[in-house]
Amino acid sequence: MQKNTSSRSGAFNPRVFLAFILFSIGASLAVAAVLNVQLVPGTAVLLDQSTSSGNGGNAKSTSSSTNIFSPAAFVDYKRFGGEPTVVVDRYPFPGTNTSAAAQCPPGQTTCFKDIAYQSAPQGFVAPRYSNFFKSDDLEQTFRVPAHTPMTTKGTATGQGGGDSHQAVGSVSHKVYFVDLALSHITMNVSSDLGETWTTDDVFGAGLNLLDDRQWVEADETAPLPPGSTGNVYISAINLANAAFPTLMAARSTNGASTPGSFLSSPCNPATFTVGAGVGAPASDTAMTPCPDPSDPVLWVAGPIVADKEGTLTRPATHTVYVPFVRRLSMLGTGTDCPCAWQLYIAKSADGGTTWTRLKIADLPKTVDPANIFVQMAIDRAGNLYYTWSQAQNVTASSEGEQDIYYTFSTNGGTSWAKPINLTDEQGDSAVF
Repeated sequence: MQKNTSSRSGAFNPRVFLAFILFSIGASLAVAAVLNVQLVPGTAVLLDQSTSSGNGGNAKSTSSSTNIFSPAAFVDYKRFGGEPTVVVDRYPFPGTNTSAAAQCPPGQTTCFKDIAYQSAPQGFVAPRYSNFFKSDDLEQTFRVPAHTPMTTKGTATGQGGGDSHQAVGSVSHKVYFVDLALSHITMNVSSDLGETWTTDDVFGAGLNLLDDRQWVEADETAPLPPGSTGNVYISAINLANAAFPTLMAARSTNGASTPGSFLSSPCNPATFTVGAGVGAPASDTAMTPCPDPSDPVLWVAGPIVADKEGTLTRPATHTVYVPFVRRLSMLGTGTDCPCAWQLYIAKSADGGTTWTRLKIADLPKTVDPANIFVQMAIDRAGNLYYTWSQAQNVTASSEGEQDIYYTFSTNGGTSWAKPINLTDEQGDSAVF
């Protein structure tokens, strides 16, 4: 049988191949012209652009196009987990870390590694742990470290998987990991960039506490209290007295280097009611050992954060803040709600020894700003940025559309801008 060399067969045809290449190049150029896609060299991060499709990343709403984000990277394809947390070690290496992985390439005394650590709780069901992953390739891939801080211990004996959170030290590059077992909070510390960990410190914030949603922050250059070699803070809402919960902040002044180092915190079970009003929140100006003691209208709180980075002209203040929300139920039970709301921060200027409270905004009962957790961030100039997810049309049976809001303060929280709606178009609720 004669071999068919026609272009209609599966044989290679140079003319078809050339036409395909030219078409592909043309199509690629056309797409590139439309999208103006450029990557930051050596990364998967898309460069920002100033075109009609966006406005430099400062999009007014989620319906406006912006292209400063890379495609999503899967951390794990199989395991489930809720309320994930990711933190990036963006501080100069090696700092005081002596592990081999923390050292810089030959000839460099300082370098940046941008290692990312991600965790997500599995819940209180067996086997009771939180997943932990690490990325050292600019978050393009993630892996499980050689050892993880997770265990399969039971309630009141160790890790619980209820909630997880982590922070990194700016000097030591230690990773501070906290997890929740409902009856207590545990702390694990890694000194080798998340590869191995200390065993559970079940006294992480005091044993036999009933807490919800703990957070951790590290300020390793905090000057107060005197003698501190590195402050590590754990904040949570303590629910031992559910009618009068306390926004607590436990503190270690030695970088959580010894078990039980949080037990000497000024805020502890014995001081949860100190400074509180009679059946009412503490006065905003009262200096209390806990961020918000014994508060019948305390509703939810976000991560504790410290002003630990400054500039050449503005040194870091090392002020500590905790954002939180009050729901103004007159009965304290919520049975009279929908209720009005108040956005707040707790503030400590002495390394977590004493706290006062600053109100950010009053909100009507027709909205709900407590869709999970409020968040606050601090830039190097000391400006504060406070953000939350707000249901817009609250009734007894529905909450309606949800929008993202933020506000800011340029004077340490003394005054705040009027809340700004970032997603104010109708019908585009894009959040939890």
